[in-house]
Amino acid sequence: MNTREKIVAALEASKGDYISGEELAESIGVSRNSIWKAIKTLKEQGYNIEAVTNKGYKLSVESDIISGQGISIHLKDKSLADCIEIYEELGSTNDLARKYLFIEASHRTDESDKRCHIIIAREQTGGRGHNKSTFASPKGGIYMSIVLPAENISADNVSGHVGESVKKAVKDMTGIEPVSEKNNAIYMDYEKICGILTEVLSDYETGSISDYIIGIGIRYEILEGKSDKSEVTRNKLIAEIINRIL
Repeated sequence: MNTREKIVAALEASKGDYISGEELAESIGVSRNSIWKAIKTLKEQGYNIEAVTNKGYKLSVESDIISGQGISIHLKDKSLADCIEIYEELGSTNDLARKYLFIEASHRTDESDKRCHIIIAREQTGGRGHNKSTFASPKGGIYMSIVLPAENISADNVSGHVGESVKKAVKDMTGIEPVSEKNNAIYMDYEKICGILTEVLSDYETGSISDYIIGIGIRYEILEGKSDKSEVTRNKLIAEIINRIL
């Protein structure tokens, strides 16, 4: 992690409480001036950070920018944080996941070499749904792809498992039970809040599936507007979905 990422990790860990610049500088191993410059950049990027003389810095509990540091705090398996890649903008998280799998497969010497991939974008310009339909993916939503090796999950239960995992995570976060309909789309009060697109990487000759790519697109602002729970955040919801699926 670079200095800014380390600061975000420290602020997320003490979210809502002040942490002194001196403490940050000592724990990260940089100067107080470097901390100040990094905080300034983070504020410009949209982080709601309060700075008070003799108290230090505090990340507002309302701050909700998707970050690896913000997600990892809520992961049950902390090692999964190393599998997460976050992008400001992508065409499609599923497309990038597929690209990674092709590259990995060409260099793999053993099945145990398989790597975990969790790709997240704050915006998609080419989000896809079923039957090549377009999935609108503006800023503010959650767009992620999780790569699941075929041996880790029952082939006849992939979509059902993912759909139930997302629904349970949403219910735990909001207190509202969503429903799923055709193609595993998830609704809340008749409004679509989530689309799920499952794709596979398979052997053309044998038809055997090696990996599943699970694409999940969440219209977070709709979901947030229907919940009266203040602890609903993008980072926590992403982590809960990962916890349940994996």
